[in-house]
Amino acid sequence: MAPATSTSRGVLLGAIAALSITTGIAVSYLAIHAPPKPQFTTYAARLLSAARRESGLTPHGRFFSTRSPVAEEAEKFYLVLVRIFQELTSTPFGKGAFLFIFSMTSPLLMFSNVEALKPQAHLLMGGIAVTLVFLVGQLICVGAALPIFYIPAVALRAFNESAIPLLKFLKLSAGLPALLTVAIPPKHKYYFLVNTLFQFFPLIFVHLSVYKLVAGRSNSVSSRAVGDLYRSGRFSSTLLYWFGVYLMFPTLLHLAKGSWVPFSDAVKLILWDALGVFLSMVFLVAINLVADPAPVGITGYRNMHAGGPHLVGATLKAAVDALLLGPGTAMFNYLAKREDAVAPVHPGFEVLVEDKAQ
Repeated sequence: MAPATSTSRGVLLGAIAALSITTGIAVSYLAIHAPPKPQFTTYAARLLSAARRESGLTPHGRFFSTRSPVAEEAEKFYLVLVRIFQELTSTPFGKGAFLFIFSMTSPLLMFSNVEALKPQAHLLMGGIAVTLVFLVGQLICVGAALPIFYIPAVALRAFNESAIPLLKFLKLSAGLPALLTVAIPPKHKYYFLVNTLFQFFPLIFVHLSVYKLVAGRSNSVSSRAVGDLYRSGRFSSTLLYWFGVYLMFPTLLHLAKGSWVPFSDAVKLILWDALGVFLSMVFLVAINLVADPAPVGITGYRNMHAGGPHLVGATLKAAVDALLLGPGTAMFNYLAKREDAVAPVHPGFEVLVEDKAQ
């Protein structure tokens, strides 16, 4: 494969970004707005008092002290959102689809967190941006709102050693509310509280910006430590994938036999959402494939996206991993190798090794 010039690389990256944006808009429209959506229409037509009663809340209470139309519409919108999740998690297939999409979202969550903490991260990759993107994802589908900032830096640099525990904490904070949303029955008295924690979990990513304000750039670690962090996510992603497949299997078997299976609007939404998340992973790899020149002035850099038999073999292996272990695990493998490819060239890594040896 001939190396791309900076001009052709820019054109290709622009085309991928445009395709990604178009995909996000299409996913959001098809998942939420494209008719018919009879259940969504019914939820939206309910009075606020009825919506509160369905969520186990006092019918005449309010989230906001004001009774303005804007406040009541905002509260009603949120209750409709919770009602959609109640509908989604009321069937085994819906629960399975939710676990399946979360198994794919987890590596992208980790990727955005890692990139936000790197010294060269710009404003659109920072903690506030990541927080806003995933909050919007709760409203219009994460498969539509995933950021189009997956253009990697020329060289992956080291960052502060204390970032690793923070990233592990953020991973747990994101995963626990999602699992509880599936584990707790939709009619349980605590379901509304648990789902609220899930809807607002992206707020935890504000810690990314706080960390960058208080942490220095000393005690740098190699990207290999980040690669290990990605590898640590593979087991949970595979577990979510297979448990999701297990829950969806009876319905998938009916579909394979040619039987008609009616899907609720909520299930259709999560399926479109899953497609958007999967394509986001594809776009990320495509962007890296285009924007992966060797860092300027660096020798010994191993370009993992070089063409030829290696790329074909890596693609086939990723496809097998995605089928057997889940797309999320395949993505975790890719991101770990992406970090490992530049681990030997990190400034600061040798300094850290010398400091520990003293």
